[in-house]
Amino acid sequence: MKQILIAALLMITAFCSRAQTPMIKHYWLNERKLPVKINDVAQDSLGYLWLATNEGLYRYNGLDFVKIGGDKKQKATAVIYVGGKLVVGLEGGALVYVSGLKLLPYKPSGYNGTYDVINFNKKNKEEFWACTEAGVWAITNDKAKHLSTSSGLSDPYCYDADFTKDKAIIASDKGLSILSPQVSNAATQNVTVTDGLSDNIVRAISINGNKIFIGTQTGGIQLYDLAKKQFNKHSNLVTWNWGGVVDIEVIDSQRALAATASGAVLLVQILPNDSIFIKQYAHISAPIHEIFLDKTGNLWCGTDNGLSLILAERISHIELPIPYNVNELTAISADRQGRLWLAQENKLYVYNPASQHISKVLDAPGKITCLYFDEQQNLWMGTINHGVHYLPFGARKIVTPAITSLANTTVLSIQQRDDEIWLAGLNGIDVLTNDASFKQLTYKQHFSKKDGAGSDYIYALYKDRANNMWIASDGGSVRMYDGREFKHWPELSNEAQQVAYTITEDGDGNIWFAGLDYKLNKYANGKWTSYENWPQDNAAELSVLTSNSSNYILRCFGDHIEFFNDKRKASWRFEISNWLVQDSFGKALNCFAKDSSGNIYLPISSGLLLIKKINPAALAGQNVVIQKITNNGLDIDANQHQFSAGENYFTFQFDAIFFSDTRRFYYRYKLSGNMKIGFIPI
Repeated sequence: MKQILIAALLMITAFCSRAQTPMIKHYWLNERKLPVKINDVAQDSLGYLWLATNEGLYRYNGLDFVKIGGDKKQKATAVIYVGGKLVVGLEGGALVYVSGLKLLPYKPSGYNGTYDVINFNKKNKEEFWACTEAGVWAITNDKAKHLSTSSGLSDPYCYDADFTKDKAIIASDKGLSILSPQVSNAATQNVTVTDGLSDNIVRAISINGNKIFIGTQTGGIQLYDLAKKQFNKHSNLVTWNWGGVVDIEVIDSQRALAATASGAVLLVQILPNDSIFIKQYAHISAPIHEIFLDKTGNLWCGTDNGLSLILAERISHIELPIPYNVNELTAISADRQGRLWLAQENKLYVYNPASQHISKVLDAPGKITCLYFDEQQNLWMGTINHGVHYLPFGARKIVTPAITSLANTTVLSIQQRDDEIWLAGLNGIDVLTNDASFKQLTYKQHFSKKDGAGSDYIYALYKDRANNMWIASDGGSVRMYDGREFKHWPELSNEAQQVAYTITEDGDGNIWFAGLDYKLNKYANGKWTSYENWPQDNAAELSVLTSNSSNYILRCFGDHIEFFNDKRKASWRFEISNWLVQDSFGKALNCFAKDSSGNIYLPISSGLLLIKKINPAALAGQNVVIQKITNNGLDIDANQHQFSAGENYFTFQFDAIFFSDTRRFYYRYKLSGNMKIGFIPI
């Protein structure tokens, strides 16, 4: 067990020491950019975010905040979506529900609460609990039951609740109360400081299996085992410096995120011995009152000022220290140990994420154009007018192959195919062969335009999983070498397709390249498909085309990345200026790194942008909602989508919901049935 713990600690330390900064964006709820305190956040089945604020209830679709219930300022303290209904707690304990853009009274029988609802907690599809300073209301099927000290609660001032299959746990000013529905929701156990709780005031709880993450006012975060009825007192912290814990969201079976009143967002991880490791994940420059993990994996923070978005784990930022300079960066590559190798002009550096330190390795004979790790982890370097060199694994001194014909060449791309090293540049392709030790590196052959390579100016090489070598060239489009001959495709005939800057392969083995117009071309099942309509606006120059571990095609331009998933026919755009002020991507062609896990590192002015595996749910938040339909001048049910021949004059009003891309989109609609009309743009 001790060895397992040490290994786990090393793993967690490595994870946290990468100095990854999550991408954070702050939103104002009004045009005047005045602070609005958010008390609670919820999401409905359509995907809308609902914000309970000191000025009332707001709805958010990813672009616009809409005030619900008119201009009247009435403090909303809590909000929940349950049983197909959005319920809101107002100041003074009144409950309302949302109908269109109106707030209507909600009066469950038996409910007479007069204190603010501090928190709503969903128990199942129909039942939810409302925590107040005068106990808890259990509400189901429009009937309410009150629970307080008479039910065995240790204190009436209740902050939070969570549920297992057979228990309800209440957090209060006097620890935890564990209730059993089998005995009419009576408390069967109370847990306080006398039982090992670090502080009696428990503000937040979140259940993960048989364990409870507990957030207290002054005592930090603890883990309680419901089955063993005991605390695990071990953590990596000696003192707690983040203030009161206000909310906890479980990420998976081993991790949770916690928010504090000081604005800290903390990563909490359970180690194999059930101790917990806590580290600051992000910091919001305002007190946090609520965190909410939406359906797409975004983390939303309700603060004193408004709403903040943390892009969770999809995209993060690694700030690199001097001497890093994106304007001098020419190449980047990742080794199997997780280190990043950076070329700036003729200088080679290595960045160690564990130490967050950049160290200079060597000066190359010329300006480095590309870096490539072969299967033996030797690092190859192409240069301008000084040929190719390699750094043997574990060495600090480069080796120059003793091949006279390569001495003054320019190498733009390097790939390995079996025992061959392929070099491409301004004079076609040179192929070298080697033994396992690289001590007998020999020249094998040269491929030029006349040999079928398409052009003598090669931008990029790519070896696919079937061991074919793909060539992206200037003037010869894309060619493929299968070990016997070069294959070309007459259908790649237009002027834009004759220039291929970069080439990649997706998770299904399809080949993609971008041409002179930067539009995508895909090779699958023996034929090419050109994506003429995606996207429509590209003023900046393309620098990188690649794919990540979750089968997204990425195109990187000077100020943004475009993500495209062919199977889902979905795309979204990441504009760096929305997240990092006065930052931009590097301009060197094909300058990026991909590690063994499929994570992608893109150079930006301040360091690196790390793009991890994107959950398919990242685009699940896209939705279009038809809000209103009129037919022949009369309002009809917005859910009616079928019409008779005489019902041919109609209008409709719709809303779009998407949180991963904040641009205004263009939409189109289509009439089905016997209509011969295609999509109609709006």
